[in-house]
Amino acid sequence: MKNEKLIQTVQQVYSDFGKQNLEGVLNALTDDVVWSDPGYPDVPYAKKRTGKHEVMNFFIEMGSTVTFTEFIPQEFYADGEVVIVKGFFAGKALKTDKLFESEWVMIWKFRGDKIYSYQAFVDTSKMANAIN
Repeated sequence: MKNEKLIQTVQQVYSDFGKQNLEGVLNALTDDVVWSDPGYPDVPYAKKRTGKHEVMNFFIEMGSTVTFTEFIPQEFYADGEVVIVKGFFAGKALKTDKLFESEWVMIWKFRGDKIYSYQAFVDTSKMANAIN
């Protein structure tokens, strides 16, 4: 039952992201969350961040760099305090109008019912080529 609850929390984060409900995303996080997105410096919004304020900046910077046309979480796995999600996204870089797509894996770690760690794995080469 606990695994299902953690998966539901991550599904809600994806839903809030899709609705551009940043407050909903931030409410699912601990105050000291560690947020890691790969590709820095070639992907300007991608780096390790700590705390909700820095996560908010991640979404602002990402939103001014790319737009997603597809964002599809496909498979959810939960064990203990960890949820792993495999998915696919596609979109366009705003500055260059170049398209990108990538399969991805995201790891969400929980402390109680809040997310304290997020780490993404994407094809950073495709992202960087579209953005730059």
